[in-house]
Amino acid sequence: SRVPTTIVAAMTARSPSLAGGERLPVVSADGSRRCGEHDPADLVNFEPVPRYPGERAFSLIWGFIAFGITCWVTISMINPILFGKPFQYNVTLGVLGVVALGLATYVMHIGIGAFLWTKRYQRTKDKDYFHEWSTSRNTGDVKDWHSVQHFVIITAYKEPIEVLKSVLYTLIAQNTPAGVERSFSQEHIAVVLAMEEREGAEGQRKAESIREELREYFRDFHVTYHPADVPGEIAGKASNYRHAVAEIERIVENGEARDAQHQQIHVNNCLVHVADGDSLYDPNHFPCVTYDFCMQPDRYYLVFQPCMLATCNFWELPCCVRQLGLMIAAQEMLSANGPLEFQIPFSTYGLALRTLQQIGGEGRAACAQDGDVIAEDHHLFIKGFFATSGRLRVHPIFLPCFNWTVPGNEWRMRLCCFAAPGGSSDCDSRFTQATRHMFGIAELGYAISLILRGGFCCRRYRFGPRSPRVAWLLLKLVKIHGVAVAGVWVAEGVVLTIALNFIKAMCYEWDTHRTIPHPAVCDNDFTKVTALTGFLVFSYSTFMGFMGSAIVIISFTRMLHATQDAIDNIADPNRSAMGDAFHQGERRQRLMQMNRGSAWLGIVIQLMIEYVAIGFFSSLYYGFLPAAFAIVRLISGGHRMKYVGAAEAAGGMGAALVDSA
Repeated sequence: SRVPTTIVAAMTARSPSLAGGERLPVVSADGSRRCGEHDPADLVNFEPVPRYPGERAFSLIWGFIAFGITCWVTISMINPILFGKPFQYNVTLGVLGVVALGLATYVMHIGIGAFLWTKRYQRTKDKDYFHEWSTSRNTGDVKDWHSVQHFVIITAYKEPIEVLKSVLYTLIAQNTPAGVERSFSQEHIAVVLAMEEREGAEGQRKAESIREELREYFRDFHVTYHPADVPGEIAGKASNYRHAVAEIERIVENGEARDAQHQQIHVNNCLVHVADGDSLYDPNHFPCVTYDFCMQPDRYYLVFQPCMLATCNFWELPCCVRQLGLMIAAQEMLSANGPLEFQIPFSTYGLALRTLQQIGGEGRAACAQDGDVIAEDHHLFIKGFFATSGRLRVHPIFLPCFNWTVPGNEWRMRLCCFAAPGGSSDCDSRFTQATRHMFGIAELGYAISLILRGGFCCRRYRFGPRSPRVAWLLLKLVKIHGVAVAGVWVAEGVVLTIALNFIKAMCYEWDTHRTIPHPAVCDNDFTKVTALTGFLVFSYSTFMGFMGSAIVIISFTRMLHATQDAIDNIADPNRSAMGDAFHQGERRQRLMQMNRGSAWLGIVIQLMIEYVAIGFFSSLYYGFLPAAFAIVRLISGGHRMKYVGAAEAAGGMGAALVDSA
């Protein structure tokens, strides 16, 4: 109903000066209402940044490429049997061969990257970052450790209170430097529990109960309630985060935010983190972020990203979901460690409040995030990437952030096959969540639209020598949402090559006995050269893909072994790291129990058997089909859909987790 408008590019002259006197350009909407011209308290009345024109046209093009090729290859496979007509196979097999080689190389790359991440983690997990800062504090552009303040937004909707309290336990347990009187959380962390108003009185009682019990262990504790049915918004993480950031910005700019010494907190020293309702931080995460923020000269161009490992209930998952979770975790490890990987934020991350203000335009941090998007992490980064002329980058934190995977597979107890494209989770909640994740393809179109509106060579955004990073960003988005589709292509290519070799042999036999049933079948351009090349390419790709998958499984198992102690102690209120004040009174019960694995070799053998048995089915069911449903939704209804979070998608998952404890 709204007429889309273009995005105004770099306006450096009006941007506040940041590190080294450099100015950040601003990107904002040039519609009739400018987000930055309003007080953050009135955020609920804002319209989101208008979406790009041609959204559905892009979806049609992507769908034509992704699923048109799939249909083309499928037709080529059944052509000899059903139609008996000549077919041009050289081009088809050539394209599929290139895809197969690229995919096999990527899988091998994932395995090596995941292996190297574990080595980095083992060097990082016990480092004393305060000591590292103390020895370097007088060199170069180094910020004061004690001035850095973290606002941690925990977006929540229907999460069990035990899960939310477990997240807060991981914040309380952050490593405190030796000799410091107050704990790290009391000195540096302010919690913003971002609830949804639509959760009703039960949500308010839950939030107030948590605040009353745990507020003394943090520098500050705020609870926000995102209003329901805000025009132009989707009820979900993006709009909830946007509302919480507005509250943070308000209290900082009004001077209400005070540090442990009751001094006013400066906006340049504030970091804003967002976590899901089940994100369990490593005890060294915030000291590591504090150190990097103090030491990095480009601190205002950084997005701090831990490695998301959904291993809390890994062994309780159905094997098909477990295979999917394994590959996602390995890809995250690669993204952090791979020198050729372009990393983008995923789920739980943090960046400076000043950076959010610049992305939002006119100094308004809340406007950095649009309230009508599903893949809020991708969208915020893409918007910031163009707003900062390509300077914004993800800075990996080589520490895990544990969470749970939605088990799904409710169809085993109900007479249905998979969730409907409309978002129903009655049949398979994991399928529903996978469809939401695949909806992130809309952000590839968003990035392309910004490029097209940037003029010749994107000169309006002033990328300069950073222009190649634009191509790496696009390639990353294509890989995220195209790997599942490419896997189906490769499988079809293998089957097609085998079928054509069989038909060629049969044609020779038929010709010998002059009994060819369909003469045209043997008139295809499938020559001996094509047959040999196809056989070699797909055999090599299959072997490399299998070896790469084996390395992925070994690397993942090695990670499980390395992080076992961390996950055994995560969110345990009885750990010594929680501080003396927390242990006064009666002993607290650990609210969530994490599952343990088997022997090292046993894990490798089990995961390899599962991969061989159902790896392709898992990719097809939780990758290819959700991608197809996401494209259908984009074409038919635009970029909006119901946001289904982990707790909501899983239905009774949260209660089941609590019961297991």
